Order: sequence, then structure tokens, then C-alpha cells
Amino acid sequence: MKYCYNVISVIIMTSISFAIQTQFPQKMIISTIVADLREQPQPVPAHITLPASPTDNPLQTSQLLLGEYIIAHETTIDKEGNTWLRVDALQQKMYNEVDGWQGYPGWIQANQALEVSSFPIYNLVVKNLLAPIFDSHNNQLYQISIGTRLQGIKESSSDYWLITLPDNTQAYIHNNDVNELYENWDISENNLRDTIVQQAKKFLGSDYSWGGRSAQNNTLPISSVDCSATVHLSYLTQGLQIPRMSHEQFLAAQEIEYGKDLQPGDLIMFSTIPDLRRANLKHIDHVMLYIGNDMLLESTMAGNKNVRIISCKQRFGNSIYDIASGDISNTSDYQFYIYFASYLHNPELIMQLRENANRHIS
Repeated sequence: MKYCYNVISVIIMTSISFAIQTQFPQKMIISTIVADLREQPQPVPAHITLPASPTDNPLQTSQLLLGEYIIAHETTIDKEGNTWLRVDALQQKMYNEVDGWQGYPGWIQANQALEVSSFPIYNLVVKNLLAPIFDSHNNQLYQISIGTRLQGIKESSSDYWLITLPDNTQAYIHNNDVNELYENWDISENNLRDTIVQQAKKFLGSDYSWGGRSAQNNTLPISSVDCSATVHLSYLTQGLQIPRMSHEQFLAAQEIEYGKDLQPGDLIMFSTIPDLRRANLKHIDHVMLYIGNDMLLESTMAGNKNVRIISCKQRFGNSIYDIASGDISNTSDYQFYIYFASYLHNPELIMQLRENANRHIS
């Protein structure tokens, strides 16, 4: 009984201490390399390995990267004594018909975030799958994921950026591992499209991970990407912030009427066909990146359950040049509606995506 009393006392005091120090809602940033965003305050089961499907890991909503902005609303403690935060992920937008666009909601473990009085302003984004950071003696500290945004100062005649981490310590990252975040990048549309495709190809062979939004990293229990995260992160490395989830990606993009008008970097999406669904009531279930020449790139549980390149003919039963947005696939195994969308046909939309990636939330 004394042992049980002491354990309960520690849990209660921890909760009270956290509550006293925190006035909700509270601005916070992620302090770990990757934090799982969960639908309920329950950790990823220890037995789950990659590839991981929605059935394997149903409570996984997304992942948050080092330094990412969140608003915390409340705490709870699970049966193992872990403290959890209910948060909105401000840099991963979802659409709600009542409230409009808002940060994606979920739960993270409380020890994965730090309180801040104001959100840091970032000027760098990691462009390689895993980027090592170093201390002042050139000792590697750890590796951070593609899509991580950072505060950095470039010293003259140096190949490294001096970066400030969430705990206010400093480290170094090589110039080849990051892109600068600009509102006006001097790059042509064709080069931008090609670069997005090349970024997406870095994920080839990565295991599918439902709710994953990070580079596959064997030091983490669950990492890697799902379909929409592959697209989202590929765009983010080029300073373009699009929504995190496939349905919201479709809502925020411009629909393209015919497959023949797709260009590399545009999106192909599908919506499954339950008995009660109609084409004009679409909900996007999957997103793929068109890479040109009737080929697409996707993260999928089909085939080898990883990020792959496949022909549109093989995937849909028809060449992309013969499909219109809203058509039904011509495959023998199962059918779905096919839709096309783009963020890159409109220079004003590209500018808005750059502003989204650079936006500092006070």
C-alpha cells in the first residue's frame, strides 16, 4: 500500500506542478526530433513495426517535427503515468466546416514540448531525409528529419549554419542539408516542379507509415511517411507549405479538369466509392505525385508497402492522357474516383504557399 501511495502521489504532484506552471491555452514548440500526434492520449504500441497500416496503428494522426508550433489546451495522465497534452498543430492545417481552417488537433506526450512566450522565426528548412547536427567540436549530436524548420545564422566563409535549438542551445548544420526560406525564390516554374519531384524521389523505398510525417529513422520506434506526408514534405523543402492531409490538399489546390494537362509536381488523388457516396460528394482518401511521362510517385500499402514509382496505366487501368477529373478507375481489383489538382499553375498561389511557410505566428 505504501508503494502504491507513493506512486500515486508522484503522479498527482507531477500533474499539479504542470497545471500550476501552465496557463491554457499555451504556446509551445516541439522539443524532440519527432513527436507522434495521437487521436487519443495513448502511445504507439510497442509491437508495431514498419510498414504500418491504418489497421496496425489506428490512433496515429500525424507527426510533429523539432521546433514545430503548437497550442496546448489541457493535460491528462494515462494509466502508465505519462502526462499528455491536447494540442493544435498550427503548421498542419485541417478544414472544419464550422470553424474553417485550423491547426490539426491531437495529443502528444508532454515531455516532447516546451513552453514559449512567442514562437521562433525560422529561416531554414531541412531538405535531406536525415541531416546531422554538430556541436562546436564537430561531434555529431543527432540527426533531424526532412521538413524541420530552423533558426540559423550563416557565418562568412563557412559551410555551416549556426542554429538555435528549442532549448536555446546552439549547434551546427551543413549548408548542403538545408534550404533557406524565402518569400520570393528566384526559380522558374519548370525548375520548381523538377525540384519537387527530385525531393519526392528521396523517399523512394521508405516504408509506408500511416500518420507518419518524418524521414525513416531506425532510432525511432515509428517514423517514415504516408501518402500525403510525402507530398507535403516534398513541397515544404522548397519553401511551399501546403496542408498536411490529402483531403485538405485537394481543397486548397486548383482542380485540373484533364489528366493530359498535368505537369510534374501536380497531384493525382482518389476517392473510394462506398455505396452512399457520389462523385459530387467527394472525400479524398489518397494522394499521389505526378512526375511526368504517365508516371506517378506514391507512398502506399500496395505492392511492397513503400514509396514507389508506378505508371498511371498500371495504377488506374488507363493512361493519364485518357482520364478526366472525376472519372472512375478502370482496374479489375477495386474502383475509385480519380481527381487532379495543382498548386503550381498559378504564380499567386505559389506566392501564398511561400507566405504560409514563412508566416510567423505571434
